[in-house]
Amino acid sequence: MDCGSLPGSGTFSDPLRLGVAGVRPVVARGCQPLTPGSPFHVRYFSFTLVGTPGANAEAGASFTIDRDGIGPVYPAVIMPGGWILKPSLGSGYWTGTEPFFTGRYQAISDLKPGTYILSTEKMDSPFNSLTTPPYDVIVDAG
Repeated sequence: MDCGSLPGSGTFSDPLRLGVAGVRPVVARGCQPLTPGSPFHVRYFSFTLVGTPGANAEAGASFTIDRDGIGPVYPAVIMPGGWILKPSLGSGYWTGTEPFFTGRYQAISDLKPGTYILSTEKMDSPFNSLTTPPYDVIVDAG
């Protein structure tokens, strides 16, 4: 799917709707870069698990760090009511090699069937004050 054509506005109360993550991964390609904000610049996506996720299930963002977009994208998994299940800084794992990471993901194998919100965040700090690269959002119920 094209990220720009997803229904929703990308706010917490009106997330971009990815749909059902089931047998095949759900992928939204070409999401616009996140830019510095205070304290974060965030875009929200919703997804639904219809069954119990597999052992390798994950949700997160794929990106390519470059000279123009050096701030990585941090995903967090949140309940629709606002309860943070998997914080963007306290859990998750990187792909690629520092400083040229290629993605950050949250393991979702422990989630129950239901609807969740995936936030994609750009941290606002002196070290990571630049824009992120464009990114893809992936939810794989594995």
